[in-house]
Amino acid sequence: MKSPLRDVLEYCAAPALKRIIPEGSVVDSYMLYAGTLELPLARSGRKVVAHTTKYPVYEFWKIAKEEPLAISAAVREFYPKIDSQLFYFLQQSWAEMGDPLARAAFFFMLNRCSATGCASNGKIDKEEFSVPALNFLRNFKGENFYPQWDAVEDPLEALEVETEADYFIIPAGRFNYNLFDYGKNRGHDMALLNHQRLYERMKGTDKKGVAIYKNSSKVEDLYSSFNLRFVNERGRLTDERKDAKEIIIANF
Repeated sequence: MKSPLRDVLEYCAAPALKRIIPEGSVVDSYMLYAGTLELPLARSGRKVVAHTTKYPVYEFWKIAKEEPLAISAAVREFYPKIDSQLFYFLQQSWAEMGDPLARAAFFFMLNRCSATGCASNGKIDKEEFSVPALNFLRNFKGENFYPQWDAVEDPLEALEVETEADYFIIPAGRFNYNLFDYGKNRGHDMALLNHQRLYERMKGTDKKGVAIYKNSSKVEDLYSSFNLRFVNERGRLTDERKDAKEIIIANF
């Protein structure tokens, strides 16, 4: 069950997460986008409830799970019409279209054809649109994977809600303390995370939680009292910090 979407941050930590979170666990994931971490966990015997505060992201995954043939057919119909002018127009307007199937199809196409991997921004790059990705979409099943929309602005608000989960995970991405960036409008599909608040939440909760960051000395410094694991580009745990691509932070 490979993700049909292009991963903005190219997470590689899924194999290491499977060594940390036991099979049979119920996992709440927050900040859902491409599903690069969530889908491998779901495929390998964990129930994953994948939260997002961005309704179009939730809608895409819901339709991909329920109507994969319909959404892939819509993509096949629309994609040949995409040129630069239409691409940049759709970046501004796709989430406001009235037809949910069309919104989901355009989200997929914009994600695959954006140089940034974001549906709402980035220059056009049709090199990333591929037949295998469309096949992954058409054949998508989503066993043990349950997308959920949280109608709040801040992903950490959703984390406050009690659930049945044994663990939670947060793909936190690149560390940034710039409060001017936090609060910027990133479009219809990209959520922002306050890293200081995440640290406080990880420290103050009784829930077993894992945050996944891109490798950074600032992350090491902030979370120095936590259980840190370093992950190489193949998704394997490593003791060589300089070779690590990501850091897994666990509060247990």
